[in-house]
Amino acid sequence: MTLTLIKPHITEKSMREVGSSAFTFVVAPFATKSEIKHAVEPLFKVHVVKSTTRVEHLPAKRTGAKRISGNVGRQKLATVFLKKGESIALFEFKDEK
Repeated sequence: MTLTLIKPHITEKSMREVGSSAFTFVVAPFATKSEIKHAVEPLFKVHVVKSTTRVEHLPAKRTGAKRISGNVGRQKLATVFLKKGESIALFEFKDEK
C-alpha cells in the first residue's frame, strides 16, 4: 500500500485540474485503481470518487559510446477525483502578490 504512490505529478495541466478536484500522482507500474484508491484515502483523509490511470512514455536518451538513442522507460500516472469540496493540501498553490 505504501509503495503504490511514488510522488505527485506537478505540471501545468495537472494543476489546472486541481480546480475540479482531480489530483495526479506517479504510481507503481503494477498498481490497480482500487489499490490507488486505498492508498490515497487514508494518507490524505479524503474520499475518492473515481480514478483513471494511463501509461506515459518517457523521451529517448542518447547513451553509450556511439551515442545511440534508446528508450528510458515509462511511468504510470493516476488521476484521482475527490468528493466535492475536498482537496489535498500538497497541491495547494499560494499566490503571493
